[in-house]
Amino acid sequence: MRAQLPMDGKYRWFRVYARAIWLDDTNPVYLGAVGECHPVQSTELPDKGENVNLVTTEGVQAMMRGMEQIFDVVRLVDVKKNTVWTFDEAGKLKPTNHPCHAVWNKNLPCSNCSSFRAFTQHSQISKLEFNDGKAYQVLSKYIEVDGTPCVLELVNKLKENPLLTVDGRNLLSDNMSAYSQALYRDPLTNAYNRRYYTEQSEAFANAEGVAMIDVDNFKAVNDTYGHQAGDETLRLIVRGIIDCIRSSDILIRYGGDEFLLFFPSIPSDIFASRLEEIRRRMESITVPGCPNFKPTVSIGGVYGAHPLADAIHRADLKMYDAKHERNHVSVSILPPPTTGF
Repeated sequence: MRAQLPMDGKYRWFRVYARAIWLDDTNPVYLGAVGECHPVQSTELPDKGENVNLVTTEGVQAMMRGMEQIFDVVRLVDVKKNTVWTFDEAGKLKPTNHPCHAVWNKNLPCSNCSSFRAFTQHSQISKLEFNDGKAYQVLSKYIEVDGTPCVLELVNKLKENPLLTVDGRNLLSDNMSAYSQALYRDPLTNAYNRRYYTEQSEAFANAEGVAMIDVDNFKAVNDTYGHQAGDETLRLIVRGIIDCIRSSDILIRYGGDEFLLFFPSIPSDIFASRLEEIRRRMESITVPGCPNFKPTVSIGGVYGAHPLADAIHRADLKMYDAKHERNHVSVSILPPPTTGF
């Protein structure tokens, strides 16, 4: 396959070859894969207007039949509906009501869904999934099947071998979780931290809705009741926000008492109502030891602004508009971009 890889500070096209490695011919055990990359000559490069993720229904079905010889699960995922695509008798894409997360024996969508990230970033994402004591390799690639956005998802169960024992899986899973927690989570509130915003912005760069949330009169809380009360206030506020948002939404502690909130794939009316729901939820919070204090927030939101830096700037300005009244939401819904000739 062709892929763009970093080289000398720039992304260049390479042709990638990969081969699976198996142990024991009589009782095959999958160990992994090796591959090599060769630079692509300029005459082989795709045209600037060519979409290398665009495939036909006939092409994707042939591709999936070949992949089924290697992977345990090969499927097309409708990320917006959290369901799986199939094909009708004519070979065209057909929606189903089968939840994509059912393959993991889950009742709700996965919180670390690689297919969601591949869809929002228009890219390819890989991960290790640990489920019911077993380890799986998951590859998710964004494609468009005759113009319909999908994610091709490939799942392979890692077989038992000395390289991945049960104890090894548990240790790897625990270490990866602890590493991610220490690296990207705010230790006080458990929201994502500023480092996550800096290093992982591709995960939410295409979010339709962006909001900036500021706690009203937070300095007065610290001055009147002490910093412990202030810390507890922030923890309760974050819990309240998380109760109002989806697992796919991203909450970041941007500063001391300021939070950034990203909403991917959300309609504009629901975005606005969700911010108002968060504001009302704050009014119901009671901080222990602070009988005369009721936390409130000022929220600024923008919908449909790109790139990300412009969206954050606009949300910040709307937040300052909201702070003039305090305990208020100020939202700007931008019109969709128009295409001209």
